[in-house]
Order: sequence, then C-alpha cells, then structure tokens
Amino acid sequence: MRFWYNRRLYRNDVAVSEEFTALPALAVISIGLTLFLIVFSSAEKSYDIQKESIDEYQTAGFLLDHILDPNAPIMKDKGVINYPFLNSIDGRNYLESIRRQTGNINFSISLSFKDEEHFYPSTPCDTDRIAVSQSIAVYLNEVETIPGRITIIIWWDTIG
Repeated sequence: MRFWYNRRLYRNDVAVSEEFTALPALAVISIGLTLFLIVFSSAEKSYDIQKESIDEYQTAGFLLDHILDPNAPIMKDKGVINYPFLNSIDGRNYLESIRRQTGNINFSISLSFKDEEHFYPSTPCDTDRIAVSQSIAVYLNEVETIPGRITIIIWWDTIG
C-alpha cells in the first residue's frame, strides 16, 4: 500500500515528467537576464567614460580661459598674447604658478605661428592627452603682431 501512489504516477511511459518542464524556461530567463546585465553594465561604462571625457575638456577649457584672462600678465592687450613675456623667466614662473593653483594639473601651452610651434613650459608627455585650441593674435615686438593659435594640452600621470 505504501508504493501505490508512486506506481500510479509513473504508470504512463509516454508522459513527460512534470518536474523538468520548467528547466528550459528557467534557462531562457537566466540567459536573458545575463544578457540584459551585460548590456546595462556596458552602457553605464560608456556613459562614465563619456562623462569623464567631458569633464577633462571642461578642465582644459577652464585652464585656457584662466591663461587668456585679459588681466593676466601673459596678455598684452585684449586677445593679444605677449610672446616676449612668454619666453622670459617671468612667463615660465607665471605658468608654474598656474600649475600650482590648479592642483598640479600637468599642462603645456603650444603657441604656433609662422609655421613654428613652441611649447611652454615643456613638451607634453605621450600619454593620454586632452587639447583645447583658440585662435589668437601674437605680439612679437612693437612692429609685428601676427595671427597664431594657442593650444592647452593637459595630461595625467599614470602609475605603472
């Protein structure tokens, strides 16, 4: 009498067992959930990378605005950069003071005019860099002011 219930359940040999019908559905749900999580995490990662890139460009733009402030010693007149001052010791000290004020952000200024390019205070590293440019007039001497382009290049030191 105690085996009667079990024998009655398994008496039909062509029937599908009730216990295993949920496994294919569970596998499909598990695969779908895994794919959803992969897509969601990759979308979040690309958003974070894009946001970080925008922040870096804003930092470079802020630095360019700070350097090209009309009251800055590097500027001769509004919109005219003083090339002789930039080449002097005072110009390099001014750029070093900006570096200290901005939390030691590594930056370099590229001033290009007349098919020449000059880097201040140094040549940038070959790591990942962000650059922001602006057209500007370059004061060379009392007689000559020419068009040029100033570019701020910032980079971060990587460890390892």
